[in-house]
Amino acid sequence: MMRLGAIAFVALALAGAPALATEGGKDIRDLAIGMRVAELPQVGYVELICAAAPDKKLDNWEGYAQCPANAEGAREVRFQFDDSDDPRAKFNDRSRGTKIGGHPVLISVLISAEQTLGGILIETDPNVRLFMKKKAFLLGEQIRQRYGEDGWTCVNRPKESGEEPIGGEFIKERCEKKAPTRRYVYERDLFQRAGQSLKDFISVTRLAIYPGQ
Repeated sequence: MMRLGAIAFVALALAGAPALATEGGKDIRDLAIGMRVAELPQVGYVELICAAAPDKKLDNWEGYAQCPANAEGAREVRFQFDDSDDPRAKFNDRSRGTKIGGHPVLISVLISAEQTLGGILIETDPNVRLFMKKKAFLLGEQIRQRYGEDGWTCVNRPKESGEEPIGGEFIKERCEKKAPTRRYVYERDLFQRAGQSLKDFISVTRLAIYPGQ
C-alpha cells in the first residue's frame, strides 16, 4: 500500500497557476460562462481539438461546429494553455503546461447550440508522474476553498465490486453547489481495484462549471 499520510498535509496554494474564478468574474483565465463564440479570446489557448473526436484538430474556436454534438446539442472543445510567452514557464514547473491550482489537467469548453460557452469541464490529467497523481484527489479540497465551504450538497457514490481502499482511504464523492449565476459540480475519487498494481490506483478530481439555474 502507498502511504498517503504525508499527502493529506500538502499545501493547497493556488499561486503560480491559473486559478478558479470566484462568483461573478471570469471562470478560467479570461473565459466566462455565457460568452459568445465570437467573444472567445484568440490568444492564450492552443491545441484545440474535438473532445469526442481527438483526431479532429481545430484552427480556432469557430471550428467547434466540426465537433460531434451531445444529446443537448452542445459540442466539446478541448484545449491547452499557451505558456510560450510566459518567461516563468522556462524556469518554474508550476507555470508550465495546462494546470489548475498546480495540478496538471485536461480542460475543455462546451459550446451550446446557441453558440455560447455553456460549460467548462476540468479533469486532473491521469498521465502524470506518480507524485502528481497521488495528489490529484486534493483538487476537490481546493475547489471547496475557492468557492466557499457552505452550500455544497455531497453524496458518496456507491462502491462497486472490486474497488478497495488505498492506504486506508476510500473516496467516491460527488458535490454540487448552486450560486446565482453558476452551478458547480465536482467529483473526486481515491481507491484501487483488486489485482491492480500499486501504480494503477485511481486518484482524480473532475469539475464542471455550468450557468446558474
